[in-house]
Amino acid sequence: MNGGVHDDDYILGKAYDARQVKRLLRYLRPQITRIIVAVVVLLVVSMMDLVGPLITKVAIDRYIRPVTSVESVDTGTDKQAELQAPSSTPTKTEAIRGLGLMVLLFIGVSVVSGVLRYWEMYITNLAGQHIIYDLRKEIFHKFQKLSIPYFDRNPVGRLMTRITSDVQAL
Repeated sequence: MNGGVHDDDYILGKAYDARQVKRLLRYLRPQITRIIVAVVVLLVVSMMDLVGPLITKVAIDRYIRPVTSVESVDTGTDKQAELQAPSSTPTKTEAIRGLGLMVLLFIGVSVVSGVLRYWEMYITNLAGQHIIYDLRKEIFHKFQKLSIPYFDRNPVGRLMTRITSDVQAL
């Protein structure tokens, strides 16, 4: 001890310790199903996040500003080519109906994405809480087996910090 401060209260060495990570992975094993489900849901949410801009593109290109003129491309042979001309320009009624459909589709995708994002966070937090519970339970059982002189040598506040705050920080 240095002036009443325990030496192991200071972080020494590297921040990432592979040996410590291996020890902690055994607490992850019982939650592997939840973690896999959360990762799959996260991938689906990520894909759905890409659908919103696609819907916006389709709405703008087809219903808000359809290309009505043929754009010419100078290829050196005086030929004209269609670049993004739709097969037919929608009427005003069709454009409003199509735009309404795109808005409903965008809202639907956003709602489903939000619900899936909520479940992904819920499942992840649930797995994390189970891991923390298992870790604290094991620490508690270890503390129950320690001798009384151990608690005389170590400050109780420091031990409680290890049990509560340090475990939660993981």
